[in-house]
Parts: sequence; structure tokens; C-alpha cells
Amino acid sequence: MAIRTDAVLVVVLACAAGCLGARLSHPAEHVIAGQPAASYSLSAAQADPEHAFRAFMAAHGRSYGPGEFAKRLAVFRSNVHFILQHNSQNAGYELSLNQFADLTYEEFSKTYLGLLPLGANNSYHFRYADAAVPKSVDWVAKGAVTGVKNQLACGSCWAFSATGAVEGINYLKTGKLVSLSEQELVDCDTEKDMGCGGGLMDYAFEFIIKNGGLDTEKDYAYWSVGTFCNKLREGRTVVSIDGYEDVPVNSEAALAKAVANQPVSVAICASPALQFYTSGVFGGASCTGLNHGVLAVGLDEDEAGSPYWLVKNSWGGGWGEQGYFRMVRNVPEKEGHLGIAMAASYPTKSSPNPKDTPEPSTTFLRQLKSARRKNLVDPSLLPVVAIAGRPNVGKSAIYNRLVGRKIALVYNTPETHVTRDYREGVARLGDLSFVAIDTSGLEPQSEEHSIQARTVRLTASVLQRSDAVLLVLDARAGVLPSDHGVVAWLRAHNPARLLLVANKAEGRGRNEAPDDLMSEATRLGLGVPVAVSAETGEGFVDLYGALQPLVDSAAEARRQAAAAPAPSTALPLGSALLNSGSSTAGEPGAATAEEEPGTLKMAIVGLPNVGKSTLGNRLLGRGRWLTGPEPGLTRDSVAATFEWEGRQIELVDTAGLVRSIRLQRDEAGEAVATQARQQAERMWNLAHLVVIVADAHKAAADCGGLSKREIMLAGSVVHEGRCLLVVLNKLDALPDGAARQQAMREVEAQLERQLPEAVGTPCLGISALTGAGVERLMPAACAAYEVWAKRVPTARLNRWLLQVLEEYRGTAQGRQVMRIRYVTQVSVRPPTFAAFVSGTVPFTEGNTKFLLNALRKHFSFPGVPMRLLIRLRKREAKHRHVKRSKR
Repeated sequence: MAIRTDAVLVVVLACAAGCLGARLSHPAEHVIAGQPAASYSLSAAQADPEHAFRAFMAAHGRSYGPGEFAKRLAVFRSNVHFILQHNSQNAGYELSLNQFADLTYEEFSKTYLGLLPLGANNSYHFRYADAAVPKSVDWVAKGAVTGVKNQLACGSCWAFSATGAVEGINYLKTGKLVSLSEQELVDCDTEKDMGCGGGLMDYAFEFIIKNGGLDTEKDYAYWSVGTFCNKLREGRTVVSIDGYEDVPVNSEAALAKAVANQPVSVAICASPALQFYTSGVFGGASCTGLNHGVLAVGLDEDEAGSPYWLVKNSWGGGWGEQGYFRMVRNVPEKEGHLGIAMAASYPTKSSPNPKDTPEPSTTFLRQLKSARRKNLVDPSLLPVVAIAGRPNVGKSAIYNRLVGRKIALVYNTPETHVTRDYREGVARLGDLSFVAIDTSGLEPQSEEHSIQARTVRLTASVLQRSDAVLLVLDARAGVLPSDHGVVAWLRAHNPARLLLVANKAEGRGRNEAPDDLMSEATRLGLGVPVAVSAETGEGFVDLYGALQPLVDSAAEARRQAAAAPAPSTALPLGSALLNSGSSTAGEPGAATAEEEPGTLKMAIVGLPNVGKSTLGNRLLGRGRWLTGPEPGLTRDSVAATFEWEGRQIELVDTAGLVRSIRLQRDEAGEAVATQARQQAERMWNLAHLVVIVADAHKAAADCGGLSKREIMLAGSVVHEGRCLLVVLNKLDALPDGAARQQAMREVEAQLERQLPEAVGTPCLGISALTGAGVERLMPAACAAYEVWAKRVPTARLNRWLLQVLEEYRGTAQGRQVMRIRYVTQVSVRPPTFAAFVSGTVPFTEGNTKFLLNALRKHFSFPGVPMRLLIRLRKREAKHRHVKRSKR
């Protein structure tokens, strides 16, 4: 086995993303790529370039401001001219418009290609030295190559090249084609390789050998960015190799012998023409500045007898010849065309693959969750980075990228805000760990008592504890007068370093914002903006470079202030999910009802404008959530933690639940209101205890207690098995004590009538504004939780069953109870019991309710939902064959 020990090539492609992005599932077969859409084909672009460019923008999701549109159109015209000029020369291969058509080659190089020096090749052994080379080899046709994949905006071509070679040798040795995980290499192979920052195929082979193999693409799916290493999947190896060897350098003959026996990882120099390659045998001008990793999967000759290489790329099936390209072979240059013979290697395999590795055990997963909850990284020692800017510039989208989950509500609403309450969570950008805070859009000149003015004051309190501020601009719209006002306000309220970020800059190179934005941004006095796209993940490597000195210095200052030893800057597995205050139900890392018993998750729900946020602030003892007289003020469901009598409490303030027919009345549009409602429902569905807040004044005025929607909400909570607590807020608005007591009695009676599944639900009267009665809420909540989580021993249950049998002997209910052999509790939260019954006749619903009520009364389960499962004895059917006589 040969190992390259000197400084070696690191192949970089598209180092444009450094945070979590959307998953990409690869096809198992080749993606059949059609020609460019007729609306922006070469002929259409030649006839009407602007119309074709607009069609190109629509097809690829591009959006440019007026100044940038003119620049991109000029680039598009230039590329059309370059392609037409080349195709007119009959060079043996064709170029065509593709997804890179609005980029110059310099921009393409900065965004998608990188260059580091090549080290020495150490070919100690070449097993194919005496191998014969047939006229034609096609490993794709032989079934040894998986479908074309797409690395997107991530410099992970080295990983795709390495996995392709391992997939090939595994097929040759086992007869099974298994698509392997590039993401595992990007995430976990960090000793020498750099994830989306580039890598080397030889280093990837070394990692696979050391790790014992790789997981599958299906189980460790590809993201277009580097994330934390998933240790659960890293330990599950499916395909292994024993070693790897380097092909003798600068020898196409040696490379041909290797390719004749297996797919081979190769490095090439991606030239300007390769940017638009579409068909034919690629030749012409060559280069040797290696910057891209691909997979050589065959060799052959064309109709004229000219030899070529068949190469698999990782730019998707829409590029080239269905994701592949053919390239001239046996050229005079010793390096081969595009340097293909300069750095080639292949894995070796003789041992069988590891035996089926079991999935991570439930016990281990619980231990991992417990370790996460123990705060392996103390958030108080992490630097704080606030994300600020005027409304609708993409602050929440950047926040979602940084924390790795789609938590904050995101919607394009130019006329108003989406975010109102700030949201914070632990973020990871490369090896940087910090607390990111998403703030509301800043409008410093708002009227004193408006919602915007209150959000500005809330943002000011956040900035007081921030170590750095990302000031976000809209790269499409440019610098507006309101941006100047935001900068002036930030400088007055936060002495921390301001870092300028230009969002919505899709298709840009590193540190490259549009020219008109660059000139306008310099007038802000904050330097050159970092061009990023929160939507695609581009530019986050540049953001890492800009943030690193700020975050590192702030982290060191916090550690010194806390007199704590300096921990590693890299977060442990799952650390991006450590801040429970940013978890959202239904998302990766969101909390479940099986959490640590000492932590109580409470969700505050109710109709709009009943005082939910005011109650939350009162319980926390600080103004965490925005409050005011306007209904529907809260949009995001945001959590915060506090401690009550030594117990950890996680409190979630949710948006007011509005009927579907009224969603269009939301000033930000129906879509935002729908998202807010869905998020609120997810949050309370997974809470331990749900606090329904109602308006006591309305309950007394209606003379009927809770409204129909509030009763339906309570029923839904009980149906989901959550613990329930009803709070009548604004009790101070009622005229006297008699009216208050009457309102409480009406609500309690209403709950008993209409909610028999949770008889005894606690009902409290409070005033969140003045604090009256609030001190009774937490004791009641904890008491209800203890009942909800209570377990009754089986022996006690069956002694109770004998008592019921004795008490109801001779009655119809007693005869049904006599069928029960024994009762046991099968789970808690909610309390769930199973009764094992003889016979096959089902229990009636009335008898089931009778037993539940008896259980609730005898074992003291007031106010919590309960379940009773009837397990009937199964009898095998006896089939009798009757022989009939013939007549």
C-alpha cells in the first residue's frame, strides 16, 4: 500500500457553504439529462439574449437587482459568444449553456474551483504493471458504477471520487453495487481532509481503512455542506477496503492498465471550456493545475479511432453527457490531457465486508440524549452573535442555516415583519461554536408605542450581551436609506464589532458582492460585505473567515472571565441542539415526552390576546416575549428555560390559535399565520403540560365559561394525552370577588360536563399583569405532572380488581369485570393500563369508562387523561370438515 506523506494536492470544489443545508438524495441510476430548455438554448440566446437570459434566470432560480441584472446579462452574452465561437471551430466536442452560464470563468473558479500545490507521488507497488489493456472498457455498462451524483456548492469532489472508486472495487469483489456516503467523509474525515473546504482521495482511503469502512448513502445522506460527525452512523460500516495504491505518476499507459481492472480516482485541471462541456471527446488546450477530483470509469476509441477516457463527474446528470465526459487519451504530454495522469489512485480489497452492523441500540440513544442534556458545552461560555438588519433581508433564513434547522418562521413579506420575538440557539460554523440570536427587523424611526418600536427595544436588550453583530443587507435591493438608519442605531446601542453581510447573493464568488452594492456599502463605513446566500448555502465559508477572529477572541475573554479551563472549540455530537430553548417540535433534535424526568416542558396556548406572553414573562421574571394590546402579536413559538425550586422548567410561548377562515386577516399574509398556527400545534403536542389561558372577563360576560374553540382545544390536548391546566387570566378585570368566584365555578362545571376524560382538571384564576395568583400556577403544574407520570404497581392494581369484583358481584358490570384476569400499567405520561380479559366478546364502551373512572377515583388520577387497553384472549378457530352424503 502506498501512502503519500508529503504536502499533497487538496482538491477543492465550490467552497461556498459552511453550515447545514437541505438534504440531497441521489438517484440509483443515471440521471438522463436533456438539452437546455428551448427558451434559453444557444439559438434563442443568439436571437434575443435578454429574453433567453430571463428564461435562464427563471429556470435556475436567479434574481438580480437592476444594476446586477445588467452585469449578469453582459456575462451571459459573453458566454454565449464564447460557446458559439468554440462550436464553430469543430474541435471534436460541443459546448452549451448550463447552470454556470451567468458566471465568468474567474467567478466560476473562485466559487467552484480551488488550487493547492501537488506533492510527490509514492508508488511503492503497482499491481497492474503487467496487465493487458483491452481496446474498450466501460465499468458503467458492467454495473460497477452508481448513478451520477451532485456535490452542489460544496468542495467535496474528492469524497465523490473516493466513494466511486470504493463502490467499484466492492462491486468487483462482492457482486453488489452499494452507494456509499460522501457525507460521512465530509463530516468525519477531518484529520487531514477539510470537508467542503477540499480534500484528497488518498486521505479519504486512509480514513475508510482506519474507520473500518463506510456507511451507505441511504443511511448517512448527503448534505451540500459540512456538519458535525454523526458518531452513530460513523460506527456503522457496510463496505470496507484493505488499502490503496497510487498509479505511477505521469503515465497514461499505467493509468490505462489500472482503469482496465477497476474504476480509478483521478485529479484533473478543470479548464474554462469544461465549464460548458456538453458532448464529444474533450480535447484542445490543456492545463496541469489540478483542482478537481473525478472518477475514471472506462476507455475506448471514437468512430475515427481516436482513444479517449470515460470520466464520471459529480456536477449532476444535467451537465455534460448525462453527468459524464469523454476526454482524449494518449496525448503527447506526459501528464495526460488536463493532467489526468498526475495523481491517480485506487482502493484495494481482499477481505469480506463487515458483518451487518446493528442499528444503534435504544439504550445508547437514550444515553446520548442524556449526555446532550447535561450541557457538555456551557452556553454561558459561548460568544453571542446577534443577527440584525431591516425587515425582509433574510435574517431568519441565515439563523436557520447557522443552527442547522428550520426553526424560525421565514416568509417573503416586504410590507411588514415576520419575526417579532427574538430566538436564540447554539450555532456551529465550521469549528466555530457560538450562540446565534435572530432578531426582529429594525425600524428605529417607528412611532413610540407601535409594535415596531417595542421590537426595537427588545433587540436593544439583546445587543447588550452580544459580542458581535451580523448586519444583513439585501444584495438584490442594494443599500437603502433605511440601512443607513439601522447602522447609526446599531453603533449607538452596541459597541461590539459590526460585520456586514450581503444576503441573497446567489451565484457569487468568495467575498464578491455585486459592484453596485460594493460601492454603496463602502459608504456605511463597515468595509466590504461578505456575500452569502442563506437559501443555497453559498458564501458561508467566507462568513467563517470573517467571524473566526471575533468569535475566538470573545470566547477566550468569556473563559478568562469565568476562570474556566479552555475547552475544545469544536462542539460534541449534537451540540447544535443543546439549547433546548430553540428546539421546535417535529424537527431534528426536538424534545419528546420521554425526556429527563426532572425537566418539565410547559406550553402556553390559547386564543389571541388572552395574555399568554404576559404570563410567560411573569413566570420568567423578565420581559422575554413581546407583549401588547394587539391580538396575534406572537408569531414564532419560542422557548425559554428557568428554574423553580430546583427543577428545570422549559416554557414555550405559542401564537394565538386563530380559526382558518380568519387566517387571511393576518397583516403578514395567510401563509405566515398558517405557519405560526402549525408550529404552535406541534409545540403543545409534544409538551408535557399544556396551560390553556382564557380571558376571565369574556368567560364571565358570556355566562357560559370557556368558548367553543377553547373547549375544542382542551379536548385536543386531552386526546393527545397531554397534562392539562386551565388558567383564567385577567381576573382583576371582574368587578368583585363574587363575580370572580362565579366565573371560576362556571368554568369548572363546564370542564366536568364537556371534558369527562379529564375530570378534576385544575382551574386557576390569576392576573398575569399584576401577578395576583400566579404563585399558585407552578405548584399546581408540578403536582399535575407528578400525577401524569405516576406508576401503580401491578400487585396493587390486582388487589383493587378483587375489591371491584366483590363490590359489584351479581350486577351486569360485575359480570363483565369477572372476565378480567389481571390488570397492569403499561406506560406513563399518560397513565396507560391494560386489562387482560377472557372470552372474545369485546368490552362495551360504557364498561371501559366505568373501569377508567374507578381507576381514577381509587388511585387518585384527577385531571389527567388516562388510557385503558382491553386485551382479549385469542382463540384459534377450529375448522371442521363436514362430509356430505351423495344422493
